[in-house]
Amino acid sequence: KMLRKLSRSSSNEVVLISGRDKKTFDEWFRSLKVGLVAEHGAWIKERSGDWKTLEQLSDTWKKEILPILETYADRTPGSFVEEKDFSLAWHYRATEPTLGSLRAKELKDNILSSISNLNLEVLDGNKVIEIKSSIINKGRAAQNWLSKQQYTFILAIGDDRTDEDIFAALPKEAFSVKVGVTPSKARYSLPSQKEVLP
Repeated sequence: KMLRKLSRSSSNEVVLISGRDKKTFDEWFRSLKVGLVAEHGAWIKERSGDWKTLEQLSDTWKKEILPILETYADRTPGSFVEEKDFSLAWHYRATEPTLGSLRAKELKDNILSSISNLNLEVLDGNKVIEIKSSIINKGRAAQNWLSKQQYTFILAIGDDRTDEDIFAALPKEAFSVKVGVTPSKARYSLPSQKEVLP
């Protein structure tokens, strides 16, 4: 409801930036006139445009990494692998917490040793380990919009570690808000999501 209200005004440029895949984003937000950024910046869709990539990306590395993630999914009840166009993610939100955390650390160490020459990055998110190209991040996607025009007011709100790249990319006068109680590059913080709307 809030996004619909904000995006109705032609003077507002609303952009949603996420690690989600573009298909999910289309399903959730196709009725809104907003900019969309999927897979941490691998895919960009302007208000009235089609999906495009900012970089020439390869997914050939996935055939080497996917079997490792599948092994961890088989060994960890409740976990699963999500394959996106240009990234892979191992989710462990539904696992037994101690086992999930232990396997996440093992997996991260295993992947880091496997990707040293592949120009990839391992994101340790909220109950997810994600592998993606190191040249893609949410900050570069935000800069795509910032480079198009001068904005009189910029507000960015995020709750994930990957949102730090957005906060770092913004001009110093922008209002950036970290949701959560972890250290951040954002100018402001809120303790939880329920404080965001007011």
